[in-house]
Order: sequence, then structure tokens, then C-alpha cells
Amino acid sequence: MTIETIIEKINTHAELNQGLQLSAEEVKVLSKSVGKLRFVPVFKMDDVEGVNKYLEKQRRSR
Repeated sequence: MTIETIIEKINTHAELNQGLQLSAEEVKVLSKSVGKLRFVPVFKMDDVEGVNKYLEKQRRSR
């Protein structure tokens, strides 16, 4: 697995506006390649749902 392959996979899913799940090996390669340059968040779907609920609550309170 190369960083180029992972980036291509990410870009393809982004163009199609689709979610993406990376394997543990892909996350390790990505982290090793860009981890020091960028923060790479890793979320479970439960985490994403929790963040969405929090943001929605914040929007309503404004």
C-alpha cells in the first residue's frame, strides 16, 4: 500500500461525495506520510453522530 494509492482512494470518494473507511494499515501509512504535516482525525460513526448532534445544538442556541 502506497500513500499515492490512499490519496487516490480519498480523492475518488470525495469527488463522489461518499464516505470512506480506511483499514488500519492505510491509516498507518497515511499517518507516517502526512501525520507530521497535518492532523489526520480518525472517527467511528458514533463519534461523527455525536459531533453532528453537538453542532446542531450549538446552531439552535444562537
